[in-house]
Amino acid sequence: MKQKIKVETGWNMLSKILKFLIYLLCIFSLSYGKVKALFIFSYTLDEPNVYKQYKGSLKALKDFGFEIKAKAIELDYRHLPKEEFQKKVKKAIEEIQKYKPQVVFLYDDPAFSYLLPYVKDKNYYVIFSGINKNIELYNRKYNLFDKNGHPLSNIIGVLEPLFINEIIATGVYTFGDAKEYPFLVSNDITGQSVLSEALLYLKDNPKFLKKTSIYTFSEFRDYISFLESLNKDKSNKYIIHAVFKLRKEKDKYAGVKEVINETVKHYFKPALGFANSWVKLGLTLGVSCDFYDMGYKAGKLAANLLQGYPIFFFKVQKEDKKELVINRRSFRKLNKKLPLGLIFASDEIY
Repeated sequence: MKQKIKVETGWNMLSKILKFLIYLLCIFSLSYGKVKALFIFSYTLDEPNVYKQYKGSLKALKDFGFEIKAKAIELDYRHLPKEEFQKKVKKAIEEIQKYKPQVVFLYDDPAFSYLLPYVKDKNYYVIFSGINKNIELYNRKYNLFDKNGHPLSNIIGVLEPLFINEIIATGVYTFGDAKEYPFLVSNDITGQSVLSEALLYLKDNPKFLKKTSIYTFSEFRDYISFLESLNKDKSNKYIIHAVFKLRKEKDKYAGVKEVINETVKHYFKPALGFANSWVKLGLTLGVSCDFYDMGYKAGKLAANLLQGYPIFFFKVQKEDKKELVINRRSFRKLNKKLPLGLIFASDEIY
C-alpha cells in the first residue's frame, strides 16, 4: 500500500510539472506572434519627447520578439481648439472599435484624460506613458488601481516624474538664490497636469514651495507682457517654464516650440525647464526624465501582458532616470558664466 501511494504521488507531481511546462510554452510562444497595436499621441510625432517614447515602446515589443502591426493617431492637442480636439478624440474611439487592437498605448495627459472613460474595462490592454497629473486624481474618479498600485481593470502604465526640486536647486547653484521662483504654467490640460504634480513634489521641500510663485496663462499676449515685466524686475533672476499652449487668436494656438522661441526673444534672463528638447529649443537648462526609457518601460509592460501574464501581477511604474541638460548658446547670449561643476554634472550640452 505504501508503494502504491508513492507511485500515485509521483504521477501527480509529474502531471503538475508537465502542465506548468505547457503553460510556460504557451506564454513564450506568444512572444513570436503578430500584435495589433494602436498608438495614440496627445501631440504629434515631430515633437522629440513624443517620438522618443514611441521609439522606446516599439523597441521593447521587438526585444520581446513581437512582430508589430501598428497604427498611429496624432491628436495634436497643442495646436487645436477644444472642439477640434474633441472631434479627433471621437475619431480615435471609432478607430479603436474598427481596428480591434490587442493593446492601445496612450501617450501624455490629454489623450489619457479624454479617452480613459471609453477604453476602461474593454477586452484589450491600455498602456499609458508620460502621465503628469497626480494619478490619485484619476484613481478617485475611475477606480483604476488598488492602494498598492495594482490594476483593477485593463489599464496600467508609466508615470512621468517632474524634477522641479532638482531644477530649482540647479538654478540656485548656477545663478544664485532669488526672492521668489516664478513658475509659469499654461492653463491647459498639460500645464495643469504638470502643476498638480509639481505641487506634490514641492511638498518634499518646504523652502522651495514657500518661494515658488505660480502664474498661469491662457493668452499669448498676456504671457509675453508678463515676461517683459520680469525683465524690469531687478529681484527676478530666472523663471521655471511649463507653458505648452497659448491662444493667439480665436482658433489659433501657439504650441511649445513657438512659445519657447518667443520666450527667449522677450525674456532676457535664464529660463529653466523640464524636458531636454525644450532646452535644445532655447531654454537655458533643465532636468529631464529619460523619455526613451519611459516609453521602453511602457512597451515592456505591454509585452509582458501580451505574453499572458495577469495584469494584477504588475504595478504602476514611474520613470526614474533623469538627465541634466544645458544650452551653452543661451549662457553666451545671456552673458552668464557656465560653472565647471555644471558641465561635469551634465548629461547633454547643446
